[in-house]
Amino acid sequence: MPPNLRQTPEPSRFTLMAGPVTAIAKALEYEGLDSREVFRGAGIRQSIRNDPTDRLSVSAAATLLKHCVKVAQDPYFGLTVAKFIRISNIHALGYALLASKTLLDFCLRLARHFALVTQSVKLHVEQQPHEVTVRFHPLTVIAGEAVDAWLAFMLHLMRQLYRPDFSPSRIEFRHPCPPAGPGPYALCFGVLPSFERPETMISFPGAAMNEPLSGASPELAQYNDTIAKNYLARLNRADVAGRVRVNIIERLSSGDCSRRKVACDVGMSEETLHHKLAECNTSFHELLNETRKELALGYLADRAISVTEITFLLGFADHSNFTRAFKRWTGISPTLYRLRLLQEQSDPTSGGDRGSAPADIEAPVLPSPAELRERSRVYLEAARDATDSETKRRFAAAFVAAQVAEAIEHDEQGANAHTIRLARVIADALAAALGARSNAPHDDGITAEERAKSDLRARIKWLRMRAHELRATADNFVAPSAQEPLRRAAANYEEMAEHAEALLTGKPRAPGEKAG
Repeated sequence: MPPNLRQTPEPSRFTLMAGPVTAIAKALEYEGLDSREVFRGAGIRQSIRNDPTDRLSVSAAATLLKHCVKVAQDPYFGLTVAKFIRISNIHALGYALLASKTLLDFCLRLARHFALVTQSVKLHVEQQPHEVTVRFHPLTVIAGEAVDAWLAFMLHLMRQLYRPDFSPSRIEFRHPCPPAGPGPYALCFGVLPSFERPETMISFPGAAMNEPLSGASPELAQYNDTIAKNYLARLNRADVAGRVRVNIIERLSSGDCSRRKVACDVGMSEETLHHKLAECNTSFHELLNETRKELALGYLADRAISVTEITFLLGFADHSNFTRAFKRWTGISPTLYRLRLLQEQSDPTSGGDRGSAPADIEAPVLPSPAELRERSRVYLEAARDATDSETKRRFAAAFVAAQVAEAIEHDEQGANAHTIRLARVIADALAAALGARSNAPHDDGITAEERAKSDLRARIKWLRMRAHELRATADNFVAPSAQEPLRRAAANYEEMAEHAEALLTGKPRAPGEKAG
């Protein structure tokens, strides 16, 4: 039995339909866990109804999912949840989807009514001659496990309507791949996804998307569309603050986010908007600040977005204005917040043994390539801001070691020549950093030279682990056509590891030269 759950939607926050949360409870029980106990541990205690107006805040759902991943020690928990989501959990929208004429009609209907599921994501359907793509545009921070669950559930429905072996042509996720590798994703979706991309998207072959579906029923589709629209209208009327928040997010990056403009967008005068928000115990200024703060915290956790980009995404005129506002919200600067976040982040499930590493190699708890790139940027900023020469040297050494991640990214794209050139740049920079030696240990007793070498050894180990994972994926999870690119990328990782190792031995090799 699922745990009791009932939460009144907070006016200033995004919500999602609470019905699908029952699937989380069932997934926990499937993994042998007490769902009530896990839900209590995440701070969720009250009742739930399978009603689209019964809502859960997106932040509460994210907290619940992260807690489930930790307790279950399963970084693929979102894929498990998808197996237990039922059509009735998304009410009339689910039945309307089942009555769709084609898979393209299915995707367009889902995009039209997805706000009934959650207002935190907008779906965009793009039609090309040979491909249809559904893009997921988040309006706030979304848990990666929630994205996994919805994409897997969406594909499950499409397979039910079309044919069981139907698979997308490509998938891209914003979130990183779990340390144990992409195998479960390949098994679920039938294609190897890309991770840490600018946006989440899923593409399908165009021909299949226009084939008539045997279960199509225009009358049933229209009937359930009407029910879905009525529920959505009720939600919109009840959540004035939520509508204002959505418009604030859409206008922030344009720099034109005045109360007058937002009031016009939601179809009210400024005075009416003021009174409606007052009834919700909030104001336009308060919503603007809350939205900026929540987005700022989410953007700073996204390693692909620079602080400068965040400044303009939030509608601030310059970096100093953003920094002052962020210090008012948190007490520290955005750069220091990101540095602390990077230092504190760790995957609670990364120590699990899922067979991704050789028996004689202990799987290291190391950051992803994107996190290394972000550390590189943060370390460089810290080195520039430091006032004493020893602190500058310390951060410069960390910056150089983290630059190996940039080579990793290019290597994965198959640009081996660029990788080798970058490796030689790193060799020169590392030599310069280690040449500026300081024998005086830092607070932790480690010198800059020792720290840089230790960091580089960790990167070498990571490179070899990544090469092994790619080969294992090529051998066990993907179609023959996808195996050669993966093996080529694995070979590039091995070569990068050899060059990095040569830096430590003091015997750097020329591009293309093999170890003797």
